[in-house]
Amino acid sequence: MIKTKQQVSECIYQDLSNVKSHTDLLGFNANSLLLDELALNSLDVINMLDRLALNDALYASDETRALDEINTVRDLADALFEDQVLPEWYGKLEEYVDAKVHCLASCLCELVKQKQLDHRPYYFCVPDAEVIVSDEATLNYHSDDISHQYMLDGFTSLYGMTVESWYSTSVSKAENAEKLAYLVDNKLAAEHVIVMLDMYHLPGIDKEFDHDPFPHYVMVGKTNDPTQWFIYDPDYRWEGIVDKDRILNAFKQPTVEGGLLVNDTHARPFTHEAVNNFYQQCVEPNFNGLNSASREILQMFVAGKDAKGRVLELKNVALALEQIPVLSTRKYAYEHCLAYFWKELDYEEPEFDDLCELIEELYNVYKLVTFQIMKIAASGNEKFIKKAFTLLDAQDEREYRIKNRLAEVYSLWLD
Repeated sequence: MIKTKQQVSECIYQDLSNVKSHTDLLGFNANSLLLDELALNSLDVINMLDRLALNDALYASDETRALDEINTVRDLADALFEDQVLPEWYGKLEEYVDAKVHCLASCLCELVKQKQLDHRPYYFCVPDAEVIVSDEATLNYHSDDISHQYMLDGFTSLYGMTVESWYSTSVSKAENAEKLAYLVDNKLAAEHVIVMLDMYHLPGIDKEFDHDPFPHYVMVGKTNDPTQWFIYDPDYRWEGIVDKDRILNAFKQPTVEGGLLVNDTHARPFTHEAVNNFYQQCVEPNFNGLNSASREILQMFVAGKDAKGRVLELKNVALALEQIPVLSTRKYAYEHCLAYFWKELDYEEPEFDDLCELIEELYNVYKLVTFQIMKIAASGNEKFIKKAFTLLDAQDEREYRIKNRLAEVYSLWLD
């Protein structure tokens, strides 16, 4: 059975926990240096590879066993993952197989892949995932007004796995923390605990942005040491051991609330009808939410007042739009959406590659938009304002080109 990269990393940890003490493995994570931090010389690693083959059916190729350019746990996990015979749906077309697109979607897709199912149709829900213009005229991806229920219902409809919300807003943070600890300690093999943490309070864990607050869904599990938990972050490709109390502290922050329990007992392949329904529910063919919200906020700051007539100072526009880089990564999900239909229709790769370049351009131009916004905040120069609006207009044109082609291949697949 194919193992995901997360599962390979866990196999490495479990193997080492059988031959090393808890103390030796404190701080174990995807970036741990095999020699300098885990005290594993080349012979130790080769012996570990032999055990992984025997106990976990992870067979290292001769190239992997040579250990060239394998310095960290991540290097080794990636090599062992690639040594498996991967199914066609496992990102053969996509350039960014592990793109950081949406933390909840990434957690759920990790579980789909662990059951040897095609995760790509689930990414229909990501490019147009809701963003909010707050009452303070700021761009937000996390808000009480945003519901993920359609994502959860769609997940169950596609794959048969049930999703239960265990977090309760009617009890205290301490009581929710007790529930989290109970679930981690007592979950069944078919159950998976997902929790929202404020990652700002977990320095040292890989994350592309250092925002405060930083609400983010991850998966957690127990280790042989009751004071340490394992964090799995499929979105930022980080796995490692973290002090349980540090995790609970990040969970108890007032900036976050949320937790899910997924049961994969009844996991099954999706049906044509389920894929069609999910596409119809998720894809917005005539609306680009991120671009629309960004333009609306910029217009308000240029006008000097928000929707309620309150004064806005142009110097604060960069802070209001600081989430653009976080949200623009969602556009990489178009690759997975297109790749699903591409393989279903047996299309040639050259056009797909061209579309991937367009998606990359869409993402990169948002960097230019952010840069222009920073210049506007610093100077208020009209030239930078016009340039920002011009870039946003061009972004609409790019994204509609992608969406139109997605709609075309969807229609052909539907017929």
